[in-house]
Amino acid sequence: MRISTSTTVLVALVALGGLSLRMHRLGDRSLWEDELSTWTSIRGTVMDGIRYVQMPHPPLYSLSCRVAAWGEPKPSEARLRLPAAIYGAAAALAGGALGAVMFGRRIGWAALIVLAFNAFLMKYSREARMYSLLALTTTVSMLCGYALVTRRERRSAWGAGYILSTTAMLYTHYFAPLALAAQIAWWAAIVTLRRRAEGAGSAPTSAIRGAEPSGSHPEGRSSATGRGGRCELVCLVLPLLLYAPLAVFFVRHVLPNKLGWIQPAPWWAYLHFLGDAVLGFFDEGVAGSTATRGAHVAAGMFVAIALLCGAIARLGAHRGDVMREDEDAAAGRLLLLFWAVFVVGGLGAISLVSNPVFVPRYAITALVPGTLAVLTLPVFRGSRALIGAAALLLVGNAPVAVTECLGESGPDGLAGIIRHMNDTLGKDDAVVVVDFPFCPNYRNPVEMGFEYYGLRSDLPILRMRGEQERGQLTNSEALSDPRRLHIVTLLGDFDATLRATGRRVEIYALPPYRYFVVHPASGNPGVSPAAKP
Repeated sequence: MRISTSTTVLVALVALGGLSLRMHRLGDRSLWEDELSTWTSIRGTVMDGIRYVQMPHPPLYSLSCRVAAWGEPKPSEARLRLPAAIYGAAAALAGGALGAVMFGRRIGWAALIVLAFNAFLMKYSREARMYSLLALTTTVSMLCGYALVTRRERRSAWGAGYILSTTAMLYTHYFAPLALAAQIAWWAAIVTLRRRAEGAGSAPTSAIRGAEPSGSHPEGRSSATGRGGRCELVCLVLPLLLYAPLAVFFVRHVLPNKLGWIQPAPWWAYLHFLGDAVLGFFDEGVAGSTATRGAHVAAGMFVAIALLCGAIARLGAHRGDVMREDEDAAAGRLLLLFWAVFVVGGLGAISLVSNPVFVPRYAITALVPGTLAVLTLPVFRGSRALIGAAALLLVGNAPVAVTECLGESGPDGLAGIIRHMNDTLGKDDAVVVVDFPFCPNYRNPVEMGFEYYGLRSDLPILRMRGEQERGQLTNSEALSDPRRLHIVTLLGDFDATLRATGRRVEIYALPPYRYFVVHPASGNPGVSPAAKP
């Protein structure tokens, strides 16, 4: 398929626009807990980073950060986040390419523009974490896998691309196998349909129904039970073999820790997430008023219906003569459904049998099939209707995305707290950190921030201990220290405990951290929920 110069220029402009927005003021906000874990994972050897199971993730993103931070013992926030910004812009390109291959150039264009300014993807393209890389590698893997199964040309190239991208996907996040399971289930469904078509003696009118029992295809495609099917099976198995060493490590060292920092979510959180990720009504949490929550769930139901419409279209493709392009598009819609169901539903299934693991960003790749499913709804078949669908998605996403990148960054988090303590604390002050240990090699994220931002070495550090699930203190002996105490914590609400000491307390909220100042003298507590220290 030849691509014109004008198309290339327009694609480049959209991609550069998305990248520029992601890059704007990339280092303004201080690092938070997970990002500090990324920095910790690249300070030692590669194996040290893999073994650091407090915030477990495979090594691919950390390797990217090592390259970006080359020669810098303490890279800036912008440097640590740079790979994520690049991967996020590339993920939008990959989503556009997937839409074009599955459904044609118009859908590809719409998907590229919408994904370039998707609020959910934009947010996680600006954090020093692996989520935008997961979106990129998963989308490329789906693209290559779909083309390998439905295309007759360049099968070797598509197969090689699938093996490389799928292996990269598996080495990006420990829940990436959910996407691979979706691909395997989809391929098994396609093979079943081919064999049924062969047994019924169907005319060779399409990629899926046209395979003949002899294993030959007039248009050059092999039968699913012949050489073509074996090629696809080999491509599916090879990434699993390459992933085996990391899978063994995950089972032996990560699973025993039970991913204890993750909190449970109600069933409707999954629909809530689909609405947020695709339609841009962005609110990562599940709190809020009943009306607001209902609107988010309704948006998620709209996306779920769009995915189901794709499956219905696939089933309908069996009736009557259909063109090869129609069959391929129907197969694409079925893949989108499998993709979203396995990635989002898989997290729910794991929650039921093991440990609650629903975290919206773990299912970030579902925004791609959700977006394509909405854009390919039957009501949007016409060009003007498709423009309206893309506009609908942009209206929900672009304002939130632009605000995320161009708006005020808000309180300067941990960096501002440490700067304040370095400038103002004296010999009668002590710093207190609260430990919420949940794994053997737990490192307090606040202390990681002290190291990164350089807390004064002469300041004494006391410790209190908390309980992870409830966010409450279990050991508060440090509060008996007569000095002025400066307590910094990421989790927990200790207001009642601190007031019970009878000492004057000042409370500052610098999201996502809380900063408490407990004075030696007694008195009424002063609360400054939005103030800077």
